[in-house]
Amino acid sequence: MSALDCTIKVSRRNDPAQDRVGVTFEGKFLPYKRSQCCSGVVRLPGMHRDGGSTRAVRR
Repeated sequence: MSALDCTIKVSRRNDPAQDRVGVTFEGKFLPYKRSQCCSGVVRLPGMHRDGGSTRAVRR
């Protein structure tokens, strides 16, 4: 999900035992492909073995 243009809704729900909180994230779906390396760690495409990204970060 893209965090650049997303909405987060927080709602309080009354419950006899204890009040509850509902959190809804709504944003643009970004397609992804899961891959698994020999160590069992799931990495997304474009990620280095050390966890860093090959993509440039805009600041």
